[in-house]
Amino acid sequence: MKLRLYLSCLILIAFISCKKTTKTEAKPEQDTNEPTQSFKDEHNSQNSLDWSGVYTGIIPCADCEGIQTRIELQSDLTYQKSIKYLGKSQEFYSSEGKFNWDEAGNSIQFQNEDPPNSYKVVENALIVLDMKDQEIEGDLKSKYRLEKDNSAEE
Repeated sequence: MKLRLYLSCLILIAFISCKKTTKTEAKPEQDTNEPTQSFKDEHNSQNSLDWSGVYTGIIPCADCEGIQTRIELQSDLTYQKSIKYLGKSQEFYSSEGKFNWDEAGNSIQFQNEDPPNSYKVVENALIVLDMKDQEIEGDLKSKYRLEKDNSAEE
């Protein structure tokens, strides 16, 4: 009887020790709201946003009350722009032409305009860029933003 018990224990130990065990590393939880790097590389303002439409706003002016600005971007890469210098003139100055996307697909530049003529395209807005195609910093940063007029699409 002792021999049987001893043999059974040995078989049980042999069986348990032969069982293949795998060690799995715990993967850090990924934030499902954070886009992957490949997603970030492939998606930009040009191919991910509904950017065509009308943008309006009043941007700061050094020697007037502000520059009332209206820009219409067309899907065929053309634009129409009209500005009025508030407190100086009642006349609107208009221009039109073609625009190009930057290499990253996040900013546009009007072809036949004097600098600054670049805008960063974001969700439902254009952000006026400075002479070096950088966002304007400082207290007035929020004033250099043209909002998309979504009422025209309804």
